[in-house]
Amino acid sequence: MKKLISAVMAGMYIGIGATTYLVSDDKVAGAFFFCVGIFLVVNYYNMLFTKVVPFYSFKDYTIKDIAISFFGNLIGATFYSFLISQTRLAEKIGHKINDLMAIKTGDSLVSVFIMGIFCAVLVAYATFGQKIYPDNKILSTVFTFLFIMAFVMCGFDHIVANMFYYSFYAIENGFSAQLLPSFFVVLAGNTVGGLAIGYLEVYRTTQCNKKKRA
Repeated sequence: MKKLISAVMAGMYIGIGATTYLVSDDKVAGAFFFCVGIFLVVNYYNMLFTKVVPFYSFKDYTIKDIAISFFGNLIGATFYSFLISQTRLAEKIGHKINDLMAIKTGDSLVSVFIMGIFCAVLVAYATFGQKIYPDNKILSTVFTFLFIMAFVMCGFDHIVANMFYYSFYAIENGFSAQLLPSFFVVLAGNTVGGLAIGYLEVYRTTQCNKKKRA
């Protein structure tokens, strides 16, 4: 239950980050403030899907934790999107989300998959900061902001942010089965990208430790 609550909060935090991105008229400022969501997740040790997946490679999490993070994130992001849809922000961000959804659902699935992979790569490195530099909060924070801003600026697809975008769109416009293919392809891309970078980082640290012992 504690893990589920943690995952729900992570979904809401990413929703908050996505909202700050949408209300900003400046792309760089929006990317910067999107980092608020990841910053909260990392510093309060929440169960974010794109954090849990790469850390699974380090055996910090289990398959069960991956499932808990996904469904918890979905609950949190969907609940948050419902709350925001009841506020004056709904009108401000609604047209931007409609434009985003047109891009996401109109893209090819190959493109969406690749965009999901590279998003996961950058989010993984953003969350690795505290593991690589556990005693240097400044450097780990720079990791968080630098890599998250990069993925937002590039428009890479993040499954938990999409949970917020897709659910808000469905609340405002009605659910459509056309939303599902791109949603699950992003999920697959984030999973593949997160696992790949996680295992590469495990290999790198293992090799570094061997050299130090030698």
